[in-house]
Amino acid sequence: MTSRATIRLVAFSRPPALVAALGAGFFAREGLEVAYTKATASGPQLAALLEGTYDVAHTAADNIVARVDAGADLRIVLVAELGVEHRLVGGPGVRTLAGVAGGVFAVDAPDSGHAVLGYALLAEAGVAREAYRVLPVGATRARLEAIRDGRAAAAMLNVPYDAEAVAAGCHVLADAARRFPGHPGLTVAVRGAWGASHRAAVVTYCRALVAGARWAADPANAEALAGLVAEDEGIDLAKAQARVAREKRSDVPSLARMAEAVRSVAALRTSVGLRPTDAGGVTDVTRYFDPSYALAADPALG
Repeated sequence: MTSRATIRLVAFSRPPALVAALGAGFFAREGLEVAYTKATASGPQLAALLEGTYDVAHTAADNIVARVDAGADLRIVLVAELGVEHRLVGGPGVRTLAGVAGGVFAVDAPDSGHAVLGYALLAEAGVAREAYRVLPVGATRARLEAIRDGRAAAAMLNVPYDAEAVAAGCHVLADAARRFPGHPGLTVAVRGAWGASHRAAVVTYCRALVAGARWAADPANAEALAGLVAEDEGIDLAKAQARVAREKRSDVPSLARMAEAVRSVAALRTSVGLRPTDAGGVTDVTRYFDPSYALAADPALG
């Protein structure tokens, strides 16, 4: 029997595309085993990726753009979905974006990740960065606890933590999904040198995840997907069905749309003062995104 190659994945969650790729056998079909580790914060996640502890990371595209700008050898190899499921949620006493002023905004990392979406939403509402304090606490569960226990006035939360926050008396202040529909969603990154020396593994990983994303996005598979989610998370089927109904699943974008999504991340970072303006106003997206892996995985994406 042929042995399978193991890909060491570090990610914050197990989205439907990943659950489908695992549960419906797309990774197995490509001869891959995936060893999953849950990330608790983007700093340690990407430090471990750079150190070689992990092979692949699912992380916010912004995290990669920020680190490449700082000189890190990281590359995005696939944006499997567009759109984010994050909402800016205020604590029980915060009902408007203006109410965040003078308070604390809980984030994963202060200079990258989905916090940047929060900065932009607040700025558009007239709340400047100087008007609130930023508190790094880590992943979504930690941010939820920060607004529930009063350490923070607001935070960016995704499914299902946003609903949990509302049930606890918190308030949705803004919806990043509506404001940034083309923002990169499920983003796959590798260390550049590792990807170059393990090209076949990266290509097959991308092919399997693309297949999982397409399968999960097909409404005909909704019931089967709910069953896989229930088994994967150890929850009852009704809860899994509700989760599947809420979670956004989009078609896998073309390479051109992936590149544009990554370019928009760089532009957003510039707009909130975290990145200088590119020379000539043109962003060289190939610094951050190498489309050759996804193209080899599925030429139809080109």
